Amino acid sequence: MLKRYLAGTCTLAERALVERWYMQFNEDSKDKDISEERLIEMGKEIRNALSLQEAVVGTRRRWLVRTAIAAAVFASLLGTIFFTVYFPAVNRQAARVALDTITPIHSLRHNTLIINGRLQIDLDSAGEGVIADGNGFEVVKLGPGRLMYRRKGKDLGKGERLNHMISTPKGSNQYEIILSDDTKVWLGAASTLILSPIDFALKRSVSMSGEAYFEVFKDRDRPFSVRAGSQHIEVLGTHFNVESYHERQWTRTTLLEGSLRIKSVKSAILRPGEQAESDTHHLMVKKADTDEVTAWRKDEYIFRNEQLSNVMLKLERWYDIDVEYRTPDRAEIILGGSISRRDRLEDVLKVLGLTGNVNFRLEGKKVIVR
Repeated sequence: MLKRYLAGTCTLAERALVERWYMQFNEDSKDKDISEERLIEMGKEIRNALSLQEAVVGTRRRWLVRTAIAAAVFASLLGTIFFTVYFPAVNRQAARVALDTITPIHSLRHNTLIINGRLQIDLDSAGEGVIADGNGFEVVKLGPGRLMYRRKGKDLGKGERLNHMISTPKGSNQYEIILSDDTKVWLGAASTLILSPIDFALKRSVSMSGEAYFEVFKDRDRPFSVRAGSQHIEVLGTHFNVESYHERQWTRTTLLEGSLRIKSVKSAILRPGEQAESDTHHLMVKKADTDEVTAWRKDEYIFRNEQLSNVMLKLERWYDIDVEYRTPDRAEIILGGSISRRDRLEDVLKVLGLTGNVNFRLEGKKVIVR
């Protein structure tokens, strides 16, 4: 049953029993150990509740059960969330979470296209087909979360230089944009892509803030460039991720395939698996955890040795919440693990609360951290 639990194939009844058993185990383990008699008794309770045949559990298997149970709450407490914790546990108490349930709010705010700062198009409510038409180009909505820029004709010199800004709100799903050169861009939540369709057709240049993943179409005659925060990124054809949120004060570019040049306070050439992080004074190149960087493309967050404050910044953007620290040092707790972006905020906070030494309370759209 533990194997099924960890694989996410338990029935609801089995899952509830395993979780109840774990909570009993956790309570009984305050003295660092649990008697053989109590462990056997707890096993019998589960077998009886499920009307399963009794089986003899040897000493070795009991230790395996204990290990699996201890891992289960972090590996699959709710089927899709786990957290391992690197912090001295002082008071292991469950988080106090209000009963409010917050799920990602894709319907509350909208993805938008703003043209020249005047015309605003709601990309979520717009029908499929051409939604904007200019001299030399048109913008086509391909379906939910997908937009394409398409050239019209060969003479672009007479086209009006319109400025386009595509914005995603907090809580947004990733939004795919196919540019007129067949480059693909995926925007994360609370992100912006800016381009002039006519100028882009001539010199392939865009600006962005927030987070975006690029798959650049290779064209040796026309290098592709991105301006993001303190970085100017030049590429020929490659896959890379850029994170440049204003509140972070830095820009981080991670290369997955190909090569690219970073220009900031100094220049650097990135190779696959490397990351350039810069602010207005420094540029540092280091080895990247590409799984962690690109997890958002799979609707997940992966954290490895991350401070709680960084985790909460991610949750702020995904759930459109505000976070207030009533006990400031809680922000420095170090976590590792992953979160499915489809999970309810309430469930995520409950798992975070299992770290001990941190409690959460929801007040409307605000999360109080103590």
